[in-house]
Amino acid sequence: MKKWILSILSHEGDQSSKRLIGLYCVATGSALAWIGTFTEYKTPEYMYNTLMYIGAGAFIGTVVESVFLQKLNKPAPEPQPIQQDANDTPPVEETVQ
Repeated sequence: MKKWILSILSHEGDQSSKRLIGLYCVATGSALAWIGTFTEYKTPEYMYNTLMYIGAGAFIGTVVESVFLQKLNKPAPEPQPIQQDANDTPPVEETVQ
């Protein structure tokens, strides 16, 4: 558990802090929806919508970031070797004595 939490909080791990925030927002929004459905306490709609928008935005941000990082981290294509024709000969230097 400690390793997972550290991987979420560090930039070197597989986990993203945006994913953690998104999970917290979705879990909190789901809990508020459950409480509003089965008890007499009602959550204001703006609070519920805000949590769900933040959660969705965090997940979308993670996906967009991973797509752009894949494009940026592509290795550069290796240069093609220059092919010489049979008739092309390199210039020869003449020495003067």
